[in-house]
Amino acid sequence: MHGKNAFFAALSGAFLLAGCSPGGQDGPAPVPSVELETVEISCSLEAFSPTRASLDGVQLEWSAGDGILVEAEGLTYPFTALEDGPTATFRGSLPVGTGKVRAWNEVEVPAVQDGSVEEYIPCSAEGDLSADKYLDFTPSVALVRLEVDRDDILYIQLSGEADLSDGSRAVRRRGPGGRCLQPGIHFLSVYPASGEKLSLSAVSERGTYTLELTGGAAGDFRVVKDAVSAWTSDVVSGPKQFIFVQSADWQYNSQLIREQFGPWEGTPLAVGEAAMFYIFERPIGMLANELRSHLAATEQTGVPILVELDPITFWDDVPELWNWFDPSLDGYDEANRENVEWTSWSSADAVKIGWLNWGRQIRLRPMANLFSPAYQAAVRERMGKLLTVVSDWYKALPAEKKYLLAGIKIIGEFAFGVNNWYYPDGNSYYGKDASGDPTFGLNASKDPSWGVQQMGYAALTYSGMKTSGTITAGNIVALEKAYVRWLVGVVEEYGFPRDLLFAHSGCWHEHLSTCIHEQVCPSWSWYSRDDISKDPYIMNLIRESSAPWWGVAEWAIGSSNSATYERCLKALLAHPGCRFVSVFENVVGDYNAGGSGPNEAAVAGIRALVAASATAE
Repeated sequence: MHGKNAFFAALSGAFLLAGCSPGGQDGPAPVPSVELETVEISCSLEAFSPTRASLDGVQLEWSAGDGILVEAEGLTYPFTALEDGPTATFRGSLPVGTGKVRAWNEVEVPAVQDGSVEEYIPCSAEGDLSADKYLDFTPSVALVRLEVDRDDILYIQLSGEADLSDGSRAVRRRGPGGRCLQPGIHFLSVYPASGEKLSLSAVSERGTYTLELTGGAAGDFRVVKDAVSAWTSDVVSGPKQFIFVQSADWQYNSQLIREQFGPWEGTPLAVGEAAMFYIFERPIGMLANELRSHLAATEQTGVPILVELDPITFWDDVPELWNWFDPSLDGYDEANRENVEWTSWSSADAVKIGWLNWGRQIRLRPMANLFSPAYQAAVRERMGKLLTVVSDWYKALPAEKKYLLAGIKIIGEFAFGVNNWYYPDGNSYYGKDASGDPTFGLNASKDPSWGVQQMGYAALTYSGMKTSGTITAGNIVALEKAYVRWLVGVVEEYGFPRDLLFAHSGCWHEHLSTCIHEQVCPSWSWYSRDDISKDPYIMNLIRESSAPWWGVAEWAIGSSNSATYERCLKALLAHPGCRFVSVFENVVGDYNAGGSGPNEAAVAGIRALVAASATAE
């Protein structure tokens, strides 16, 4: 959802804050090793003394606020306080001689009197600084000051090669009342490449506005002022939350969804379709045509869609990548050992087979080496074709229908060694009847082998993360995160905003954190009638994430009681930032399965939630 006008106004008052350099025009050439005297700067406003700063060499301490400016000899230097403490440090020395140094906080900090917040006041202070010579200081940061007075901003996103001070690409501050960026003054401390073109995007529930910051450089200080009146009704609106009915790529449930729930008609909650595409399961041309059919049906029925792409679970259609062992099958090449997982640090121990249990145990093709160049090239090609289909369709949609693309999930339930595992001596079962396969499955307490054969040797080797020794749970978590980072890099080429992109983690423990990335939103599987708040690990990940949204990517309870559906779904959607719940069970029936009818309990429960959202708006 994009809007031409926005929450930032035009750049008001941009100026370059250049530091001194040898031979520069700001003062004599620097003399190394000159020490500054310790100077204390205090700020006291009547009974309120919120800050105490000191300049000791190159260090400034500040006890309140986010953004600090330091002025010396007519030059101003921006930086921000560290998030985990009150100390921020310059990367050089201040270019000052004998004279005044002024430090001030552009953020209005709360004045606390008798334990209660009375008002908001700014704070600044001055101090004398003595030094024999001018010293060199070259700032490494650029500071962007944003005045925000909207109360519906979800987050601010930075685009370009630069990073924010915390290494992320987005900033979102949670106020006591929810998930939106709080009104007030916000600072983005940016580490830019010299002369690069940067942009800041402000995202609200009603749209996105992007402001270009051309030629941002270290030492630059920009003031961006909000123009609330410019945010007009031409910004696209859409549902705030979704309940998705899950479909396979070859199923088309949008018409059935429309029959049970109707098209979206302006309620905060919409019912949509989640369509799963395993990108290597069948020929890519077939999948692309099916995706076009889904998108056309979405537009015709007015039922929003979540497009789900899985590059891992099934890859029957590409034996040229995995067949290193069977000359009777297509694609045979012994070099394909490098494209599958191993049971040791050598490709001599490549696997031929894998297993999965989604209600019953089934055999799979061998687990992919996620960092094999050939595999990654194939992912990039196939994901690219499907993402191009979605991108072209989305760009062609009229503004009032942009909401129909509810999101793109860039990976299926990711849990390394869980959705494709290998039994010890598993190759001996290849070519034999599956009735003789082991069936003891996984043991969740035995991370990272899960009680079967340890995997990950090939991917760790090819990623350069590890080539010998014992594989630990930390190694696998790092591997999973590295793969998600790589996959995000594939997807970002197609220009979808963060609020439309989701990653999906399954499994247990630390592995649940692998869907956390600054350019996508996280989602998790939750097969339980308990509220997700019962899981402290997921709740902590949600609190720490800068993402505008999170989702429940797989959910099912198999109840025959409509009140149970309503209660459980309501509890999930009530959490701040929950964008969707995807229901992995029959809800609306299936024309392709012998005319199976809808789950009346699920339908009634979901209808009640949609109706309640309309009255609560």
